[in-house]
Amino acid sequence: WWVSLYKLPAMSYEGKAIYTNKTPSCAFRGYGNPQITWAVETLMDELSTEVGMDPLDFRLKNYIGEGDLFWGQGPTVKTIVQSCGVEEILEKGSQMVDWYNRPRPETEVGRYRRGIGMGRGFHTSSAGAPVPGTVVDFGGALLKLNEDGTFDYVSALMDHGGGTLEAHAKIIAEELCVPLENVTIVRADTQTTVYDVCTHASRGIYSGGGAALKVARLVKEKIREN
Repeated sequence: WWVSLYKLPAMSYEGKAIYTNKTPSCAFRGYGNPQITWAVETLMDELSTEVGMDPLDFRLKNYIGEGDLFWGQGPTVKTIVQSCGVEEILEKGSQMVDWYNRPRPETEVGRYRRGIGMGRGFHTSSAGAPVPGTVVDFGGALLKLNEDGTFDYVSALMDHGGGTLEAHAKIIAEELCVPLENVTIVRADTQTTVYDVCTHASRGIYSGGGAALKVARLVKEKIREN
């Protein structure tokens, strides 16, 4: 993501993995984006100071905007920016806080010095690509109509607590015009479920939910045939 924040004709960076005694954990959203964006924005502040420019003006001079190359979810997901609101957002925000007349920490004394800082960032979601096949991203689902008019919905997606599978059940219920309680969610089992990539990057709805909608429509067609 960070390479699409600013124009970087030449770049070089180095990362280090550090073991700590902290509790093992992992990301649920972002997967490293907030951390590297913080580092890049910190560097932008340092560079603007080095060249004697206002941090806001420095960003406006170097941001990636309309017509520039944009990198999304990985090295194969790239496109050209068709529209951009970065300049409008930064200028509007600067007006709201009276940016150019802001108090400067270096002009104050004492233990506590107040100032106003600014930074920007973005996060792309999804896992598809402009060219089909360059990124594996497809989902599958099963839907079974029971004798009592209820439905069993089987998906390989896991629910991390965001309500992904409940959203799928709502999609099915709406398409079939049945009460939500008539749709039973069957948890993932690799022996019985069809393949799905995984639950990440918001694809649980647009890809997994798309599969749920498709099987619901297929079942509806079968019902009408009979």
